[in-house]
Amino acid sequence: MNKNWLLISTLLMTLSGTAGAVTLSLSPSSLTIPVNTDYSVDLVVSDLDVPGGEVVGGFDVDISFDPTQASFLGYTLGTSLGDEGFFEALDFSLGDLGGGLIDLAEVSLLSTAELLPIQTESFTLATLDFHCLGCGTSLIEIVANDP
Repeated sequence: MNKNWLLISTLLMTLSGTAGAVTLSLSPSSLTIPVNTDYSVDLVVSDLDVPGGEVVGGFDVDISFDPTQASFLGYTLGTSLGDEGFFEALDFSLGDLGGGLIDLAEVSLLSTAELLPIQTESFTLATLDFHCLGCGTSLIEIVANDP
């Protein structure tokens, strides 16, 4: 088995309200994928104190992966920071930077009062799509680094 590492290597999140212990993770945290198969991984924020007025107003994350084991196909941003089509949020992502590095960044243009009803204690910031290149079956393990 080959190991394919996805790393959250840089994190900048803007929280409105009182900042608590917010968690950023990739889900699923591990999975086994057959070669030549497409798969997705969600970038999830959790442990928000939404009833206490804590919301995510933006994020900037770099995610690295082993490009010999997977190819990056693209990303889709979640809708909990607002709808880009209605100019409620701006996508500043650079996407695939090459060499196994992905840049994702989004900023909400909504106020805390507007974000509270559309955010929950846990939600998906983005979905990342990959294609498995590894020989045999590739075990995906996710490791999150502190900023």
